[in-house]
Amino acid sequence: MAYTKKFLQNTSNQISTLLRYMQMTAEEQLDTLSLSYSLLRRHDMVFVLSKSRLSFFRPFCAEPVVIKTYPKAEKGILFFREYEIFSPSGERIAIATTEWALMEFSTRKILRPGALPKPIPVDPSPLENFSTTRRFSLPPLTTLTTLTVEEKHLDKNNHVNNAVYGDFVTACLGDENIKGIEIHYLAEAVLGDTLRLDVGDEYVRGTLSNHKICFEARLLKGFGQ
Repeated sequence: MAYTKKFLQNTSNQISTLLRYMQMTAEEQLDTLSLSYSLLRRHDMVFVLSKSRLSFFRPFCAEPVVIKTYPKAEKGILFFREYEIFSPSGERIAIATTEWALMEFSTRKILRPGALPKPIPVDPSPLENFSTTRRFSLPPLTTLTTLTVEEKHLDKNNHVNNAVYGDFVTACLGDENIKGIEIHYLAEAVLGDTLRLDVGDEYVRGTLSNHKICFEARLLKGFGQ
């Protein structure tokens, strides 16, 4: 079933803020379904984000937003969740789609959807033909900078919060005229990890010091040009 949450005090136009609001809306819906984070942790399991894609119909401003989310049917090991982002007056500002996996927290092993204590009711989504890219075809990349994971970057699972990767991407490519962003989360980064950020055209790749690719992202621009 669909779920709606209002963020009427928003004063940020950052992509990471909107990604965080999406995350909060999903978590709040799971709370209402008796599948809260604390309950899942008691079962030694958590949801982890695999991919997210967000597309705007017009520039995103520092404005109040209303987010509506739609859980979709699982496929294989993946859970799917879609979003619509509105202004308080009902104007549709953006749409988003996400892919999730259920992970055993203690071992980091991916679990089948049937391991959930109860199923998540699904809802038909108004989004059509809007999905994530199977795999990016990246151009040649050049190292731009490195960063070290700090406590402020972490979430309740003690790895970098999904939304924070939006900040990493815009720090590399800028935050003006954004039409969309897609992030593929490939390996977790934890406190003290070093990330090398490589860029090329509209893409960013983050690589850990052990040479594992942490994330890849594409940032589309075009408004105001």
